[in-house]
Amino acid sequence: MKTKSCLLAAAVLASAVPMTVDAVPYASKIRLGSTLVEQGAGTAINYNLNMAADTVTIEIYDAGDTPGVDAAVASFAGTVAAGANSVAWDGTVDNAGGAVVPEANDYIVSIRAQGSTAAGWAEYSSNRSVGQFGPTTSKETLFNGYSAKDVFVTHNEDSDLFGLVGATSSYAGTTPSHAAVIVFNTALDVDAGDDGMNSRVLRHPTDDTVNVGSQDTWGITADPDDPDTIWVCGQDTTTASILNAENPNGYNLNLTNADPGALLASTLYPRGIRVRNIGPNKFAFITRSNGTIERIAINSSNEVSAVGENLLSITSTTRYSKAVEFDASGNMYWVNRHNGGSLNGRIYRWDAALVDVATAGSLTDANASWVVEFPADAQHIGDIAIDPTDGEVYVAVAGSGADRGIYLVGNVATATLGSDATPHALTSGDQVVDFADTVAFPPSGWAPSSFGTGIEFDKFGNLFVTENAGEQIRAFTQGGASDNRTSAPTSQLLDIVLTSTVGDSWTKYE
Repeated sequence: MKTKSCLLAAAVLASAVPMTVDAVPYASKIRLGSTLVEQGAGTAINYNLNMAADTVTIEIYDAGDTPGVDAAVASFAGTVAAGANSVAWDGTVDNAGGAVVPEANDYIVSIRAQGSTAAGWAEYSSNRSVGQFGPTTSKETLFNGYSAKDVFVTHNEDSDLFGLVGATSSYAGTTPSHAAVIVFNTALDVDAGDDGMNSRVLRHPTDDTVNVGSQDTWGITADPDDPDTIWVCGQDTTTASILNAENPNGYNLNLTNADPGALLASTLYPRGIRVRNIGPNKFAFITRSNGTIERIAINSSNEVSAVGENLLSITSTTRYSKAVEFDASGNMYWVNRHNGGSLNGRIYRWDAALVDVATAGSLTDANASWVVEFPADAQHIGDIAIDPTDGEVYVAVAGSGADRGIYLVGNVATATLGSDATPHALTSGDQVVDFADTVAFPPSGWAPSSFGTGIEFDKFGNLFVTENAGEQIRAFTQGGASDNRTSAPTSQLLDIVLTSTVGDSWTKYE
């Protein structure tokens, strides 16, 4: 059976002592020109890099070996440019006419990317719609009307979808409809090579002729049982819905409300979604309205229950519900924004032992293990994300005040952080990305409430951020030295067969 390893382990969430890991370049979308080649013939090895690397090494391993631990049967240099790369392999151990790699089945192709940049948060890529504000280095290849909401990055290396970035777009008032999920590569380019319209998936079945529905796509997340299945929540012109979509070949499905089992009409104005198993059962957790996290049962056929229940009973019921997240231990985090009055935005955490047995209204201010409060002028709290490399918890904060940006809130290993009576107060010292920086971000007058509508980490700790009004998706790194290894998905295992030669076959002697 194929095994893999990463030099940067994502399992550190289980550690009692968090480990700091610098995250920069890595390879994804590893594809072979052919997975069946004659001995000595070789094949093309294609891959994407999220950013330029200092060095790239392509290694080939025997089936069952662990990349980075066992000895490689072949090792040679790859190209280091951000985006698409392709290396012609000649079938030898050094890709330079050396010994020929022997015949065998299920060779593993692994790519090691090493880099070293200045430590500290920095933007390394972005893509925006034509004419919108952005850094001079950003791409400008998306359609006008790309109203980005949430963002999702696939983490499963065994999947052909590993490393793909999906961002929801909520604007449906056009023909064709822009309400869809836009699929990016890790460098934030789109395969279509045009304005991104061809990279829309989960879109209306007739969106190129008639704007049917008006379903705005908002939250997006993975299914815990099948990482090639994603769940999207959103709303249409008459009601609201939770929408399920599944496709192991690229999410290329229509967004439709034709299946009543995939809709939840009673969940009005959903904003964020996470899907999680609790015991033998699967549930969607959806934020909506004020003071609400609605839990909705999902059966084994991925049909959604017609009725959900609100788990929260918060003293200040006017808290505008924005995002929900779970860490690897099952603790639940809830983000709510400034209500426009006297209530500052907050983060609550309820421990897994409580969430797993929660019933309607059982999660309260008093039994939250975290209560974290933002500065008063950080009005529009956006999304929450957890770095899988070290368990650090981050939240995006927008609004018109000077305190807007991305904040490091704490670590999942911290059992208690503030209380309802004395919430932990975040300050400007906790900010790692400053949205008020008018050099890197839009000056005053530019819809600042749209920053950080969605944030998400990739497997190696790079952070993706969406902007709604800015019609933009941006990627940030924490910098430093890095050494990351990824392997081709199962579909790309390499078989090498004997070279055909004249006279190998028997003929009848007469």
